[in-house]
Amino acid sequence: MIGSRPNIYWRIVWRYISPVLITVLLLSTLIRNFTRQTVYKVYNKSTGVMDEAPYPWYTGVIAALLIFSSVLCIPGVAILRKCGCLKYDRAKANASETGGHTSSTMAFIRSTSTVADDNDSGHNSEEVIPEETECLNGEPKRIKVTLFDNDESPI
Repeated sequence: MIGSRPNIYWRIVWRYISPVLITVLLLSTLIRNFTRQTVYKVYNKSTGVMDEAPYPWYTGVIAALLIFSSVLCIPGVAILRKCGCLKYDRAKANASETGGHTSSTMAFIRSTSTVADDNDSGHNSEEVIPEETECLNGEPKRIKVTLFDNDESPI
């Protein structure tokens, strides 16, 4: 991605230290959140104050399912690829065809103009400057466009 292989420090951090720290952080957060009962504030009209009431037991199960459904996709796909259940040869083929770019990036690259076709004066403008417009009789009419620098002098 950056054109050269990362330093040994980054390879060790990305391969070993970061996954361990993220796993410890996730597990400690889950243990802390699911070992105590979750409560919410409810108004008690007989005393006129806010009391704490516990959530039903199944709300913890729903919260755990939501958390694990998003987190377990990453190791799940890694395990499926390691076991050979999920092939990613197509992804490798697409990467080699597109120079390592994703399909959305390639669509963006194809949609943008080349440097030779660029009519941008350097400022952020959403104004579209047409090269040709049609006259009333239907024939194209060429218009001259003069671009200005920040000091408002013609380029």
